[in-house]
Formats: sequence, C-alpha cells, structure tokens
Amino acid sequence: MIDHEALCQLIPHDGKMCLLDKVLHWDQDNIHCQSNGHQSASNPLRDERGLAAIHTVEYAAQAMAVHGGLLAREQGNEIEPGYVVALKDVQLHRRWLHDLNVALDVHALALTQSAAAMIYRFQVVAGEHEIAVGRITVMNQTVDKTHG
Repeated sequence: MIDHEALCQLIPHDGKMCLLDKVLHWDQDNIHCQSNGHQSASNPLRDERGLAAIHTVEYAAQAMAVHGGLLAREQGNEIEPGYVVALKDVQLHRRWLHDLNVALDVHALALTQSAAAMIYRFQVVAGEHEIAVGRITVMNQTVDKTHG
C-alpha cells in the first residue's frame, strides 16, 4: 500500500488538492486508489452546495497520474506533467459526493500509454454503488529541450 504522502509526490498537486489517500493495488495496467476527502468541508473542489459528482473525474485523473508516476519510477524515470484533453462516455450515477459516508474507491485501467498520451477507463465506487465511469485522455506535456 502507498500512503497519501508518497502518492502526492508522484503528481503535480500537493496539499489539499492531492485528493487520494492511498494506493491499495497497482500493476502494469491497473491502479486502485482510495479517498475519504470527499467528506471534508475543506475539500478544495467543494462549493457552498457541497462536492459534485463530476469531480470524480479529477479523482480518476489523479489516479492515472499516480499510475503513470509509479510505472515511470519503476523504470528509473519521471513522468512528464500532462493535461486532460478529452472525456468520453462519462456516466454519473448520483449528483453529490459529500454525503457519502464510505470511502471512494477509484479504479483506472490503462487502455493506451505512450510518451505522448494516456487513455484510461475509470470507475469510482462507494461501497457497493457505482458513482461514475468513463474514459479520460491525457496528453503529456513535451518540452523542446533544443530551444530552451
């Protein structure tokens, strides 16, 4: 298991914006993370109404980044920062997250991984209930080191 502090070192977010608490399992193609931060009144994505379920996309994107970081670290590299460029087939099965009294389980499956982009299918579950599913495409930031 990888704890909050260690996983936050793998993504470009820190402090409260690092939304995941721990990595329960990962392998070459999959990652399973968990978070309880959706219940916190200080969650940085929360507004006066609460925390909307659309923010599960950010939880999933962070799981993808952690997965990419773990794979890169395993090969002695660092992952380049990336940007979400597409969401596809996203289905939300509830409107709010803050009223859930169980942890969010965030699952991500790598469909495509390259130096330029990553495409993952994700699923966010709370207890026995599916909260969200979909696909996320992230383009990796490339730096032209010859024109520095």
